[in-house]
Amino acid sequence: MFTGIIEETGKIQALRKRADGVEIKVTCHDILDDLSVDNSVALDGVCQTVINRSNTGFSVYAAAETLSKTTIKQWKTGTAVNLERALKANARLGGHLVQGHVDCVATVTRIVRKQETCLMDFRLPKEWAILTVLHGSICVNGVSLTIARKSGLIATVSIIPFTLKATNLNSLKKRDTVNIETDIIGKYLYQFKKESE
Repeated sequence: MFTGIIEETGKIQALRKRADGVEIKVTCHDILDDLSVDNSVALDGVCQTVINRSNTGFSVYAAAETLSKTTIKQWKTGTAVNLERALKANARLGGHLVQGHVDCVATVTRIVRKQETCLMDFRLPKEWAILTVLHGSICVNGVSLTIARKSGLIATVSIIPFTLKATNLNSLKKRDTVNIETDIIGKYLYQFKKESE
């Protein structure tokens, strides 16, 4: 379980194909203090298990199923990724409950930069757009954000300068794709309603 509060932005050092998946080596600094093999870590919102750790980073293995549902298949050496270690039970929940289970990939359709904030529009697949609500939570590349506007398949978020500086959202451009995880509470309520009808 995660919170969507990014601790550090790391970089992809190497990608190596293995069987039907890929081993990903990430360089980072801040999160290594309390990270070991078998720990969960979110890379751009994708929960992965640490399979190797060094003084300069760590490695994970992304299976074919993960590759098919996320932006990992587009990563290259040097790609910046948002990193978050799993939530401790006694920690403050600063963002919202995030599982690290990406629901879909969305496309950036518009970016409006203002003096203090940045408005960003994402087009979601229909089956996931219905699970987003105005002022509800959404996880974009692992970042906990609030939906500021909602129109059909388009969800708009407002990003403050601190978040832009601390994450890779600042480098996004129109037509880029991002990992999306909708709110876990909304998913359970929607499923319960469907099954009770």
